[in-house]
Amino acid sequence: MEITKNVILDLLPAYLANEVVADTRAFVEEYLETDPELANVARQLATMEKPGYVPVPLTEDDKMKAYRKARRLIILTTVTLAGEISLYALYSSAGFLFLLIIAPAKWQTNPKLQLIVHNQFQLTSKNLMRI
Repeated sequence: MEITKNVILDLLPAYLANEVVADTRAFVEEYLETDPELANVARQLATMEKPGYVPVPLTEDDKMKAYRKARRLIILTTVTLAGEISLYALYSSAGFLFLLIIAPAKWQTNPKLQLIVHNQFQLTSKNLMRI
């Protein structure tokens, strides 16, 4: 199969934008060495100022889809955070209530348990103060 000038012209924009693989780059450069006229065109195109970021206008439908997705994410984040805070508070208060209601009969006679209860009380108080 013979490679024509039109094939190279099709590859030239990607070549100038550095969006081709090494084999294609070598192929285009090899062809440009054999065609001085096309090589001159490629040099001129390479020195031209290329357009920067061109924003694509969004349709109303696209805007609504983005809004709904953002709203879902905000609601999901809020519910997740509220659940985590609730579980943390429940966990902290459950340990604290156990120490106040169930354990007093046992810990009052045991010095080691008294120390554990005291430490748990201090940690729970600090954790509740953070909330």
